[in-house]
Amino acid sequence: MALHTGIGHFLPLVAYLVGLGVAVVGALGRPEWALYLYTFMLPLQTSRYKLHAYPLGTHYIDIILLGCVVGLWVKEGSIFAKTPINGLLLFYAFFLFLSLIRGAFFLNDWSLSVSYQRLAYWKCYIEMPFVALVAARIIKNEAQVKRLLLFMCLSMVYVGRDFASSNRGHHLAASFVQTHRSASALGYAGVNGMAAFEAMITIFLLTIYFVEKRLSVKLGLLFVMAVNTYCLLFSFSRGGWLGFAAGLFALGVLKYRKLLVLLAVVVIGWQVVLPRSVQQRIEMTDQRTTTGRKLDTSGEERLELWRNALISFEQRPIIGSGFDTYGFTYHEGLYRDTHNYYMKALVETGIVGLVIFCWLFARMTFLGYALFWRAEDPFWKAVGLGFTVAMAATLVVNMFGDRWTYQQLDGYLWILLAFVFRGLIVTKEAAATQPETAPAMTPVLAGTMHPATS
Repeated sequence: MALHTGIGHFLPLVAYLVGLGVAVVGALGRPEWALYLYTFMLPLQTSRYKLHAYPLGTHYIDIILLGCVVGLWVKEGSIFAKTPINGLLLFYAFFLFLSLIRGAFFLNDWSLSVSYQRLAYWKCYIEMPFVALVAARIIKNEAQVKRLLLFMCLSMVYVGRDFASSNRGHHLAASFVQTHRSASALGYAGVNGMAAFEAMITIFLLTIYFVEKRLSVKLGLLFVMAVNTYCLLFSFSRGGWLGFAAGLFALGVLKYRKLLVLLAVVVIGWQVVLPRSVQQRIEMTDQRTTTGRKLDTSGEERLELWRNALISFEQRPIIGSGFDTYGFTYHEGLYRDTHNYYMKALVETGIVGLVIFCWLFARMTFLGYALFWRAEDPFWKAVGLGFTVAMAATLVVNMFGDRWTYQQLDGYLWILLAFVFRGLIVTKEAAATQPETAPAMTPVLAGTMHPATS
């Protein structure tokens, strides 16, 4: 549903004014208010397009974030939480900036249009870990984490409503029609990006559902997960499905064994339990021809893109062609993406960039697992487990496209990482109050996490 419909043409103006007001309130010392609105609006890219007509409307989300930062500085005198990966994040940002400059030499294009576009892309990418550190500084307790989760859930329900509205009149369960696929509110992340978003966040919510005791909250989480599953299922994204399956598998292995049985039932009996349109989409993957069996057109195109990406990588194997250069060079079929983020990182940043990225990815995942292993409180334990299995889903969905650098798609993953940061701090503080009963600290906690000071 477009932002300007439903309750009148003034809704974009109302949303714009509310955003400015909340940003001011945040800057005056209530940064958590700005963070709540930022969280709600982050995935709703097509809705934010309706605000571009107003002054600085194109920077709406950044203005709200600025309110967070200024308010945090006013209130606490600093803006970043101290975490075990601050140095790694700073190093990665600097490396990608150098790669951005390297790309300008590779493209031999210093025009303002190309340079600004690539710089804006770098800024949007780096802003996500920046938000994780800011959010971890703002968040002080479990109650604030749950409020942020509420705003996430409200936003995901909006995405689901938008998806249902864009498919009104289509019988999605009856048969697969390529033209009926919709990216919904996530805009240029695409329908496969939307599916990845639903897979990553739904698997996190599932872990919270398992530890929640209040019936009303459990029912609310069930509703949100049902909406998300509807969007995921009828996105007809095979990469999204595999990502969700990977998250379920990881969750089953680490904690809930019954999920492995459920997953096995779906894998074995998919021709019975899944809607006919989904079955058709799966059957398209492996096609029988007069000369044998082969992948469908989409699968064959991906393989060809990956082969071409490897050829490009072999020409510049160490540091690649430069950040965000692939889309500005010619490729078969005029594709602007490798349809595999690891291939994209390899081509654009070389072996060095891919190694740094993999190290960052592994460190983030390990922090989630450390919280799951170390926390005594069921909620924080669920946060750590949920982030760990969400990263398992993220690992898989990025094999089928860039599901890592889009704010509207990955912004929530970094906010979940902020939850992990805060959980580690809370866990360390709790252990410090009970030194005689607390087990030995894990290396990731000992001497690395520092509580924020007022």
